[in-house]
Amino acid sequence: MAMKKTKKMSRKKACQLTLHRRFLLVAILFIVIAVGVAVFAYTQRSDVMVVSKAGVSFTIDAVRYDTKGSAPFEAPPGMKFVIVHVTLNNTKKEVFNFAPVTQTHLVDSHKNRYDMSPATLTDPITAGSVAAGEKRAGSISFLVPVTAEGLSISFEP
Repeated sequence: MAMKKTKKMSRKKACQLTLHRRFLLVAILFIVIAVGVAVFAYTQRSDVMVVSKAGVSFTIDAVRYDTKGSAPFEAPPGMKFVIVHVTLNNTKKEVFNFAPVTQTHLVDSHKNRYDMSPATLTDPITAGSVAAGEKRAGSISFLVPVTAEGLSISFEP
């Protein structure tokens, strides 16, 4: 009889251990996901900032990274697209001519400058005349090395 009781206790303890292990595994998984989301949110929101504005409000609405791209614009190995959604607000009392190709650049912590690069965008910002008081929003893309750090956007009206 003592044998049966020992076997039942062993099964019960085994079940308890299995439940504890499952709980621990779920807790670890939750922490890993939470940290991953926090890191993702940090790099998406904090890695790119406005470094200059002059008479025109230039706001960063969102930033995302794409290491693949899509046809016909695919990122070469070791490179990534930085896609910046911006809102441009002409606060001047005159027309402002916006040319994102020549007026926007990314700069990394080593002072390397990256010009606008074509990417497949669903909402590209359009170049051209922006009337006084007019707002214009859309995305601008840059191709940078995956190792680029401390990126900031430069707007030179």
